[in-house]
Amino acid sequence: MTPCGALELGGTKARYALVTADGEITGPIVVLPTATPDVTLPKVREYFASHGVGHVGIASFGPLDLPSHIIAPGTKPGWGGCDLGSYLSEFERTLVTDVDGAAIAEREKRGCESLAYITVGTGVGVGLSRRNEGARTWHAELGHIKLAGDAAGHCSYHGGCVEGLISGPALRARIDGDPAKLKNDDPIWKSVAEQLGRLIATITFAYGVRDIVIGGGVLEGRAFLRETSKIAADVELAAFRPTPRVSAPRFEHSGLQGAAILAKQSLEKGR
Repeated sequence: MTPCGALELGGTKARYALVTADGEITGPIVVLPTATPDVTLPKVREYFASHGVGHVGIASFGPLDLPSHIIAPGTKPGWGGCDLGSYLSEFERTLVTDVDGAAIAEREKRGCESLAYITVGTGVGVGLSRRNEGARTWHAELGHIKLAGDAAGHCSYHGGCVEGLISGPALRARIDGDPAKLKNDDPIWKSVAEQLGRLIATITFAYGVRDIVIGGGVLEGRAFLRETSKIAADVELAAFRPTPRVSAPRFEHSGLQGAAILAKQSLEKGR
């Protein structure tokens, strides 16, 4: 049986591995810096080619033009216009955003009907997954909506959008320092929870999900933000809609696991 591969192309690191027919990651997970397309992607191609891989599930940072497998211009320098198909042309490919891949993995792990995955790190992204959902030709960019009026922010595109206010780089700019060094009772975390609460409410109003997972580097060591953001969402939803369950990721690398699931599903369709 032709082996499959999984690739998580993150804004900072690329992770890739081989995948069994059951959708399990096998062997080592290879980790590389997400440098430039010409540096990173040939190494990925060489690895998969050397193992006879036929199909690759890909969960990539965005924004993406999903039908063409092209990374659209965004906040990652040097990657706008990158044609993933030209670098990985010898493989069959299934592509989603990294956060949609994470949502797929976390929903399948829980066995729930629908789930949204929020990541708060270098950027703010939102992934969505529903049971038995087919391949989409679009993806959401909910981290770039404005939920704080005319608040000034640090997104190069939208200023005070969610990403421009609570991503790692935005927090660093707001305090002119390292947010990892802030104490848990610093007032800035109240504003982060308020933004996350508004985002949770927006996702709930728009998509009706009952489970939301929040991950990303900003929440490392700050699990309390999941509870305080859920409380903030209660206020926003005002009992008009049930507040979703809010939890932590169950996978260390949810995006890579989602890519593995995509590879498995593609293999099953080809049988």
